[in-house]
Amino acid sequence: MDIQHKFVGRESILEKIIEKWPDTQLFEIYGMRSVGKSRLANHLLKQLKELKLMTTNAEALICFNLERQNFRKLFKDVLYATDETYPMFIHLAMSATENILHYFIGSEGLCFFDQCLTLTQNFKRKLDEAYIHTAYGSAFTNVIGNLVKGEKHYREALGILLKTKTRDYHMAEAYQRIGWNLGIQGKYFDALGTYFKGDFKEAEKLHFENLRRRRLVYKTDNHPYIGSVMNNIGLMYQRMGHMEKAFEYFRNWLDIKVANHANEKAIILSQKNVANCLSRMGRYDEAMQEMNKAMQMLEKFPGRYVEVRAIAIDGKARIYMHKRDFHRAIHMLKQAIEIRKDLSPENINTVENIVLYAKACFHLAKYSEAKENIEKVLEMQPRLSKTHPREFCVIECVKLGVEFYSRSTDSESLERMFGLGIEELDRLYREFEKHEIEERCEYVRKEKPTLEEEYKKAKEMSAE
Repeated sequence: MDIQHKFVGRESILEKIIEKWPDTQLFEIYGMRSVGKSRLANHLLKQLKELKLMTTNAEALICFNLERQNFRKLFKDVLYATDETYPMFIHLAMSATENILHYFIGSEGLCFFDQCLTLTQNFKRKLDEAYIHTAYGSAFTNVIGNLVKGEKHYREALGILLKTKTRDYHMAEAYQRIGWNLGIQGKYFDALGTYFKGDFKEAEKLHFENLRRRRLVYKTDNHPYIGSVMNNIGLMYQRMGHMEKAFEYFRNWLDIKVANHANEKAIILSQKNVANCLSRMGRYDEAMQEMNKAMQMLEKFPGRYVEVRAIAIDGKARIYMHKRDFHRAIHMLKQAIEIRKDLSPENINTVENIVLYAKACFHLAKYSEAKENIEKVLEMQPRLSKTHPREFCVIECVKLGVEFYSRSTDSESLERMFGLGIEELDRLYREFEKHEIEERCEYVRKEKPTLEEEYKKAKEMSAE
């Protein structure tokens, strides 16, 4: 069976299949042998996986959606698999990409993966169990948005693969997917290599050589692989603080995604990067337009892409913070924190939201709320120093805390806050020095006398 890339009128994937097998009552589930159903579904999903979702194909998927219920019945049959059908169900789960999960499995998708795991355990196939854990992790990470559960399944997969000493495509895939998951969670200090060494000249040279070679291969910039390189260049320039250059590459990547009809999640993530650059360049109205487009897109998928929803809300909150519209910022930050607290409570993005919330409260003279959130972050410090050893969230809270306690008569808490700040700056300096990140070492060297000066002024204020 070949699914065409062009469709005429109402001709759809479904009609192609029915034309091919007119006598089998293909979609009358009980009129077809299990092995046939499995083979058909597996073959169909594999071809759908390879489609570029252009407009005509998207229309075909809508037509095919009418028969989705029949596929859901098939997915529920997994526990009745035999030796003959077992491999097909496993391959079906492994072939279920994000688009397939979104369009075809629906709410029964997670149950399907649970049943596949049970199946692998019943058949005592450890490698298959690892493959299902990898696919299940992707369902949680990319469709549901529950990053913690996604990470758990990826780690289960890696644990099995490492014990079996397997070194193949599946091992590489598991590492790649857990890397993506951890990156979204903000657990990226082991993942960024060259960036964390601060060797931006070398990184820039490598990125542009990569871009040059890909352009030679694809003969156009309008290709997802070209866009991916542009996105990485944008991230590099953003980290260097070159917002105009970062914006240029993020904007190009977003345009490529839209032109190639990428899925909504991918587009929203690019819109967030574009909006962040616009906001930091002072172009707040344009930034807000991008984030409003993202939020409208998310309304189509209630209950899905939860972490992406938090990212979009976070983006709007940061724009409001830049505009000093603290009331709206607080409203957005509350939503982002509420979403993230169940998904990944000590995700660095969650911690940053709490810090921003404390700052917004402080600006609005909501001092008790500001204090509560400052202390919340400081309680996390021992864990954050291990999971995110190069982040400045704790220092941001300390500076806010020093200012807060300077307005009170609580000199003991002021002293404690200053002591925590000096300890944290010393720890950061050691971390950056160990990894030869001179730019950050210089920042910490300048920050220390600044904190000491703020503390001195705070002591004078509290004594008056």
